Amino acid sequence: MKAVAVVRRRAYLSLISLTLFSIFYVLGSLVGSRTSPAIAGDVVVSNHPLDGPSELRLYVFVSERCLASRREELRAAIASIRNRLLAIAGAEGLAVVTVGVSLDGDTREGLRALRRLGPFEEVSAGSGWANEIAFRYILSAFPGPEVIPQVVLVRRDPPQSNNPGTSARETLLWRAVGLAEIVRWGSTGLPVLTVKH
Repeated sequence: MKAVAVVRRRAYLSLISLTLFSIFYVLGSLVGSRTSPAIAGDVVVSNHPLDGPSELRLYVFVSERCLASRREELRAAIASIRNRLLAIAGAEGLAVVTVGVSLDGDTREGLRALRRLGPFEEVSAGSGWANEIAFRYILSAFPGPEVIPQVVLVRRDPPQSNNPGTSARETLLWRAVGLAEIVRWGSTGLPVLTVKH
């Protein structure tokens, strides 16, 4: 009897997840084209109000079930990229925020994957591809390939005025897709980035 309840619960959760993904997919199709990936230099106005310094935000997309996401080379590459970003940011007066994003459906699995790769200033886990951050930085505002692991570098500038409702400005600086590309980026150094505005 208990096994039947577990199966029903899993089926119900799968149905909810599929429904949410479908909704986000349709919304993403309306907001931005999934067939034309965002390229470095694309700019999007964010709805997130900010005050404080401009930020370089490194989004790291992984999954506990993805073997490449569990490799030590990925952890080392992310640490290397982060350290180089800290050096660049310090010279430019920018903050660096590393955001770990797990695309696992199970939040506990996702947090396990992120613990292996951290530290992160922010984390987001659960909901698979319907995860809000994945939706924004891979499926809609800055569309890219639906591949993990993936690293996306964004510059976020605070609003130009203190008026309520003023939005931050985000600029895609770089995207590395797949373990080999991320490791190459981590070992050969960051591309020449224009971080000044």
